Amino acid sequence: MERKYKILILVIIILALVLSLVDALTNRSTLKEGEQGGRGPTPTTMRVSPPVTGTVPSGPTSPISPPPPTGGKTALPQALIAKLPYATGDYSIEYFPDTHQLSVTVYSADSSVTEKEVYDWLSKQGVADPMSLDILWSRNRRFVR
Repeated sequence: MERKYKILILVIIILALVLSLVDALTNRSTLKEGEQGGRGPTPTTMRVSPPVTGTVPSGPTSPISPPPPTGGKTALPQALIAKLPYATGDYSIEYFPDTHQLSVTVYSADSSVTEKEVYDWLSKQGVADPMSLDILWSRNRRFVR
């Protein structure tokens, strides 16, 4: 009796292998050209631009940065940029050169007074119209134990 079960299990295993082999062969034959049947990405043709020819000019270089903002926004004086980041107990000011944007984080409870202090400080640093600057305002409450 035990030998019958071993033979039955062996027949089932062989049948499963044959069925999976037949399934794999029939799926492969029905694929269209260029398809891989879910076995990874489909190969594609990559278009390559022709190489750029010429020479690189020699001489001093400077870092590349986007132009100052336009559309009514005021460019920041270099003297102001040199003083940043700047912080007091009520606020901090950071400058992001890639976007030419100021970020002001307000720590005090009275944000309207702090906003006036920030604009006053910017005016003292040589900004003619601080209200026209591109400023990102945020609040941050400091936790005190």
